[in-house]
Amino acid sequence: MLSALRALADRLIWDVANVRYVAERLPRGGLDRRPAEGERTVREILAHLAASQQRFAQEAEALARGDSLAAANEATSGRATGRRPAPGLAESLQALAAARDATIAALEPVTAAQLDSASPDAGTVRKLLQKHSCHLAHHALDFADALPELRFDPMVLNWALYVDCTDDVALGRRQAKLLAEVRDRFAQEEAGDAT
Repeated sequence: MLSALRALADRLIWDVANVRYVAERLPRGGLDRRPAEGERTVREILAHLAASQQRFAQEAEALARGDSLAAANEATSGRATGRRPAPGLAESLQALAAARDATIAALEPVTAAQLDSASPDAGTVRKLLQKHSCHLAHHALDFADALPELRFDPMVLNWALYVDCTDDVALGRRQAKLLAEVRDRFAQEEAGDAT
C-alpha cells in the first residue's frame, strides 16, 4: 500500500478504534442520549457510522477501479431512506469493523496515479478518505456532546480535535468550542491546585 494511503488508512483504523473505545465506556443509559434535542441518539449514531462506513467501502472500491461514485451508489440506492430501528451495539460495532476492513482491502491496489486522479463526481481517493475522516470527527464531537462523562477523556479529545479538516468550517467551530472548554477546565484545575 502507498505510504500516503497507509497514513489515511491508519487514520481510519484510529477512528474506528475510538468508536469502540467510546462504546466500551458508555455510561448507563448512554445509548439513548442525544447530543442535542431532535438529533440522533448515540445508538443511532453508532448504526449510522456502520452504515456510512459500508457505503464508504463501496465508494473506495469503485474509485480504486476507476468507476464513478454513481456506480458504487447504485447498489445502495434501493435501500429505504427513512429511519428504522437501530441495531444493537455489538451488531453496529461488528458491521463497522467489517466495513473498515473492506475499505482497507479496497485501497490496497490503489496506485500513485489513482490516488489523486479525479473522478467526475467525487474528486480523488485521497479527498474521499479525508472527507470520511472529517465525517467521523463530527460524530466524535456528537459523542462528546451527548456523553459529558467522556467529554474530557484524553482519547476522545485526541480523536475529536486532532484531525485535519481545514475546509470544514462547521467542524472547525465545534472543535474550537470544545478546545476552549478544555482550556477553561484545565485553568480552573490549575487555579484550584494553586490554592
